[in-house]
Amino acid sequence: MALVLALILVALAVVEIFVIVQVVHAIGVLLTVALLILVSVVGARICAHSGLAAVRRFRTQMAERRMPGMALLDGVWILLAGALLIVPGFVTDGFALLLLLPPVRRGASRLARAALARRVSTIVWP
Repeated sequence: MALVLALILVALAVVEIFVIVQVVHAIGVLLTVALLILVSVVGARICAHSGLAAVRRFRTQMAERRMPGMALLDGVWILLAGALLIVPGFVTDGFALLLLLPPVRRGASRLARAALARRVSTIVWP
């Protein structure tokens, strides 16, 4: 598993460098750096706003004594988006910005719940 993760990270780094080089060739170094900074700053602002909204939903659901499952998953996806925004590159920024869209987070949450349901078995004691 660690080897697979290491290979994925190396492949991601290679793809990021390739894309950055292509963008530099297309628009120049200064505009590329400015675009990377702009996307990261805008993404961080959206991430902060979405994260605070997820925390509010979590607190509201806890106060109502309801299980905050979806609010918690939203927070996880927003946290992942924030981590992806830290990594310099257009590919990770693109994935991060996609994760900041509520419909994408809902779809990712459905997929995660289905994958978890396949891996976890419930035992009911008599």
